[in-house]
Amino acid sequence: MSYPHFLFADIRYRDSVIGMRPHEESHKIFIDIEPNTGTPIRGAKRAQFNIFSRSVRSIPPTQNLRTALVPILWIEEAINLPSEFVEELSDRLLSSLRLVDIFVPVIIAFCCLILLLGVILTIRAKYFITGTNPK
Repeated sequence: MSYPHFLFADIRYRDSVIGMRPHEESHKIFIDIEPNTGTPIRGAKRAQFNIFSRSVRSIPPTQNLRTALVPILWIEEAINLPSEFVEELSDRLLSSLRLVDIFVPVIIAFCCLILLLGVILTIRAKYFITGTNPK
């Protein structure tokens, strides 16, 4: 088993079979994942099944066979999520992240207001307890 067209294999395997022209973009295994949700957007699994051919002395028709690794089957399983689904995914799942972008500054402002109010009340309480004018 190997990558299609003997991609990433030793050059001697490619040279032993006519027509092997590996292209990394067309023959590699990959997956693209949406980083916020972990949803696969597109990807491909590709594999080539090979047999080892050689001559066998006791079988005369095989005397002219070269010793080589010969591809017999190439399979590919791929996914490419349509743009409509990507947009729906973005609208439904990522809209809550947009709300977080809005709420974070609001929560920070609210916490600053609470802190300021606490400082004012502390100073005021100290003034009333001690009966002195803070300067």
